[in-house]
Amino acid sequence: MKPHPVVRPSDKSTASAKYTFDGSTTRPRSPVMDLFETLPAELLVPVLRNLPDLGSLYNIARASPRVFHFLNGSLGAAILEHILDSWCGVILDHPGISTGVDEGFFDRWEASTTLWVSHILRLIALVRSCSSTNPVAENLTSFTLKYVMPTKTPIVVYPHVTLIPPSCLPTIRLQDVTGGDQALSTREMLCLIRKIVALTDECFHFFHDRIKATQPQHLIRKLSDTRYLGSSYKFDVGGEVSYYEYQHILHGFCSLQLRYELNNAVQEGRLAWSPDDIEAIRGMNKTYQAHIDYEKPEVCFSWEPLSTAAIYVASLEGVPDESSSVGDVALGRNGLRVFYDTGLRPLKGGHLKLPRPKHEDTRFTWPTTVIRQPPPSRTFLGHCYRLMFAGEGAARSPNILISRNSRYITEGLLFRPFRRLGLNIWDDDRLLRMEMVYGPSCASYIANAFTQVGNYDENLAFTWASLLSPKEKDELRAYQQMGD
Repeated sequence: MKPHPVVRPSDKSTASAKYTFDGSTTRPRSPVMDLFETLPAELLVPVLRNLPDLGSLYNIARASPRVFHFLNGSLGAAILEHILDSWCGVILDHPGISTGVDEGFFDRWEASTTLWVSHILRLIALVRSCSSTNPVAENLTSFTLKYVMPTKTPIVVYPHVTLIPPSCLPTIRLQDVTGGDQALSTREMLCLIRKIVALTDECFHFFHDRIKATQPQHLIRKLSDTRYLGSSYKFDVGGEVSYYEYQHILHGFCSLQLRYELNNAVQEGRLAWSPDDIEAIRGMNKTYQAHIDYEKPEVCFSWEPLSTAAIYVASLEGVPDESSSVGDVALGRNGLRVFYDTGLRPLKGGHLKLPRPKHEDTRFTWPTTVIRQPPPSRTFLGHCYRLMFAGEGAARSPNILISRNSRYITEGLLFRPFRRLGLNIWDDDRLLRMEMVYGPSCASYIANAFTQVGNYDENLAFTWASLLSPKEKDELRAYQQMGD
């Protein structure tokens, strides 16, 4: 029986050649060190396809010159696509999920990451591959309708369709959008995903350190309508990142990278979109709209995750956040738009890319993160909602800060200072632990902290306001005095 032929990208052996991966240069390796060197392609493909996750594929590609070069071949994109599908896959007891979101609620679910992440990563590859003769779409509106939220989707009848990609969206195959002259290679795609994962891990610790540095207080005495006395308490910010917090941040970096890709395509003349479309791509100041606005299309699937990623990127790039913490907030739709406005600067022109992680591993290995898993009793639609809008603090904040009962404490205060502390990230479990919210599952002593003085709204607003920095407190005080 004849031995299997060895398939290589060229006649020259790769075993002793130097190669780079994600910016690192690896020393020449001997054939003995590369276990995949003599493995035939028909065996190598199923081995790589059955790897448990993207990190395993990445680390093997770094260690093996053969796999490193094999990934950029005709079969590499199919291998990456298969593992990406597994990473973003959902396993349910109900067969209806394979067709989209036509069914109701589900009793059990298991998922690695939000389904939107896989779709956005494919959109990134699609936009990178487009050209002036083959644009991804004629304008931002057509892009939104084709790849984000088609109008034929019954949003009113099935409001949960925005929680996972509608089944009517076109399928984007990595084999079709990688490997060209302009396109990302399979290796570049894998490296980009690794960078996003590394930034996600760093971003959590960045905000976690910020909230740990605060010294919140509970209200213990109301001296007058405008004077309050508080007392510090044991502030427990919790430990490792939760599943939903992690997905929130991961989703944000994917969305930010998609904006970068669209901006670069316009900058390089591959997309001839209008000035209004370009402004929408680069605009970063709105977070009130949870879903797509067809009158003013945006490149956004969920606003708060995007702003989370943008704040961390700005810190890495040394861009100071000088946006005001106060504004003319009134109850109603316009008031909420002002309240949620991020104050983030528009993306600048030129070629944009995500910065290098601050605490980059010199070996460029795949990041490992300990994630606190969610309870298994969630419904599927509730699970999807928390994946897209995990930051319960953002949803609760208007009732806390714009309440009539708390107006003397937080009147005019925007959500910006709390976004800078990650309150749009933290899930309910962490907020309860921090004593930033009150709920049926919280300990009795937390409930007492919010009910022993005045009313519940006042006490909760006071606790939130105590998180402000001295500068932000002075700004709020000056704004309120100006309105008196």
